[in-house]
Amino acid sequence: MKLNEIFTKEGKKTTNINGIEISVEWVLYNDYGVISAKAVKDGLAIGGAHLESKGKNTPFKADDLYVIPQYQKQGVATAIYNYIEKLGFKIEISDQLTPDGQAFWNARKIK
Repeated sequence: MKLNEIFTKEGKKTTNINGIEISVEWVLYNDYGVISAKAVKDGLAIGGAHLESKGKNTPFKADDLYVIPQYQKQGVATAIYNYIEKLGFKIEISDQLTPDGQAFWNARKIK
């Protein structure tokens, strides 16, 4: 079997939100999915995320979400997640959060 025969869907989309380019790539297998996102401003990678889904029609959870310190609390992580959701992927809260991650999710629930 060739590797590309096991993929059910793969793609890449990019948008620009307030001068930040957000690119999202995904590969969905029969029972597993991976999303990788990156936020770039003025040629500098300022944030990103890696999310996984453990089953078909299962929401994605972040294994890693980061924003470099000078861009934190400026909506970068929110823009990444919002764009992923706009593309049709469901995201749910991770099982393990840092204090910053908990604050991020608390703020998302308020809106």
